Amino acid sequence: QSIYSWRGADFRNLLNLKKDFPDLKIINLEQNYRSTQTILDAANKVIQKNTAHPILKLWTAKKGGAKITLYQAESEAEEAMTVLDIIYQHQSARQWSDFAVLYRTNAQSRILEEAFLKMGSPYALVGGVRFYERKEVKDCLAYLRLVANTKDAVSLKRAEKLGKNRLKKFQEFAAQKGSDLKETATLKILEGILKVTGYLEIFDENDPQDQSRVENIQELRSVAIEFPHLLQFLENVALMEQRSSPTSGERVTLMTCHAAKGTEFTQVIMVGLEEGLFPHSRSHAEKDLLEEERRLCYVAMTRAK
Repeated sequence: QSIYSWRGADFRNLLNLKKDFPDLKIINLEQNYRSTQTILDAANKVIQKNTAHPILKLWTAKKGGAKITLYQAESEAEEAMTVLDIIYQHQSARQWSDFAVLYRTNAQSRILEEAFLKMGSPYALVGGVRFYERKEVKDCLAYLRLVANTKDAVSLKRAEKLGKNRLKKFQEFAAQKGSDLKETATLKILEGILKVTGYLEIFDENDPQDQSRVENIQELRSVAIEFPHLLQFLENVALMEQRSSPTSGERVTLMTCHAAKGTEFTQVIMVGLEEGLFPHSRSHAEKDLLEEERRLCYVAMTRAK
């Protein structure tokens, strides 16, 4: 109920059941058949900080199981490569499909996708499209490609669909900067384009799906920072677009924690467990949202068999 609150579900329906139906008999289903006690105990440590709902202390008849490993990476790139290292260490005894990598926001898939593609490791992106195929990312790339080549017909057509007025402002911006623009740092170019076109204004800050699109653009910014020259950046993007992962057969699952609900895997790796990402930055000011982040974390942790 709570995890799908953005679709209109309300977890208070469950909390008010006893009040609405005084004679109701409540039976708690506390035996877990998927995870080890180690995992359940750790997940309980997270969820027990919540106060808005009853906390069930789950138990399992399963014995043994590996301990939970915590690893702190220096960067998201190192984290992505560590994920692959872990998978390769255990791959001889497992299949690709035994592994799942879970993250809080769709934007976090980008660095993982690039790492998997570079290593030629098979993956399946569940509940979303590849990063460079997402509409808002392709829109920004269209503007950037027009900076590099004003005669790029495909990019021009896409920019026209975003609005003639936006295109006019972009062209005035590009003309004003002239040839120097190509030598400007890619982040600065992207920032300038977003500002003059007002592209970010089309997104509703109260719409979670729109905010997910904004997060994808922010992720594109983080890629742009890595490339001081626009052509280098566009070459890297083109390389990522050309590489592909198998569409069938054994593959590692990449998905958001929301999409993971109801699934189970032999080995689960959670990434991006840091303030502002998970728990999400939107949850800092509101207790209810922070409790929702804990429930979501609980779901993610207990996907592991």
